[in-house]
Amino acid sequence: MRRHGLATAVVLSVLSLCGQPALAQNYPDKPVRLLLGNPPGGTTDIAARVLAEKMRDVLGQSFIVENRVGAGTQIATQAVSAARPDGYTLLYATAGVVTGPTLMKAWTIDGTKHLTPISQVAIGVNMVGAHPKQPYNTIDEWIAYMKANPGKLNYANISATDLVSFEMIKGAANVKYETVRFNGAVPAQNAVIAGQADFYAAPVGSLTRSLVQAGQIKLLGILATERSPMMPQVPSFGESALPELRELAKFSGLGHYWFGLAGPKGLPRGIVDVVHGAASKLLTDADYVKRVGDLGLVASATTPEAFTDLIIAERSRFAVEAKKAGVEPQ
Repeated sequence: MRRHGLATAVVLSVLSLCGQPALAQNYPDKPVRLLLGNPPGGTTDIAARVLAEKMRDVLGQSFIVENRVGAGTQIATQAVSAARPDGYTLLYATAGVVTGPTLMKAWTIDGTKHLTPISQVAIGVNMVGAHPKQPYNTIDEWIAYMKANPGKLNYANISATDLVSFEMIKGAANVKYETVRFNGAVPAQNAVIAGQADFYAAPVGSLTRSLVQAGQIKLLGILATERSPMMPQVPSFGESALPELRELAKFSGLGHYWFGLAGPKGLPRGIVDVVHGAASKLLTDADYVKRVGDLGLVASATTPEAFTDLIIAERSRFAVEAKKAGVEPQ
């Protein structure tokens, strides 16, 4: 009985492996569910739906976006990690897979052990926004002002992730300011517009651009090494005269945020390649590039290996910086 059971297991294992190329060759032959941990209507949701529409055009099957909101995107992430690895349940991944393990005690998913990273699909970046009447207009002037006036400025914080980024700036530039917590980006932004707070992290996008054009905020610099194609007039941290800020800008987790595709652990390489190939084709789709660009994003596609390395590197660095900033998991 034992020998018969072992033989059966071996046969089933071989059949399973032999079936994987055929599965990939026919994939997808039915609709694909694309789970998302963010609520409807925001930039992440819109970007996911644009991607789903274009993936349908490339692969000939519907990609249906499902919002599984809650627990800092862990509900959606966990659902995908527990799904059958057949390519019909995918995750529209965000940086939650990087920050979640550090910020949340209940976070149980490892983004590279419990998921199969497939490709990064879009990259966004934040800027430092300030009230228009502040006496500084660039990153270097802002730093110089804080050095001359330690503790005078108020930072409107919206999340633990942004807090870590600004604590990194504080440490690198050796400046002091007061942190005021706000429940979301809109209240923080409104506080800066009203002059109740002095600066905040402003995502590149149509809303930020309209606020600048209306003279309600001014942008000091982009939290990255390079300028944003959406607002090319705004200099980057990489252009700062301060070597500490130029070096800090090299860490992609400082001000960047990204979206990507991932599947359950054990997703066959053939299916990974199909999804990755479709995502890569979108880089030459002018309509897709423009539509995500209008959201303040740059279309992107990375190899599964590069995406995996990015998650590991950013997760490790974020954990170190969060500890330095005194951010405790909740």
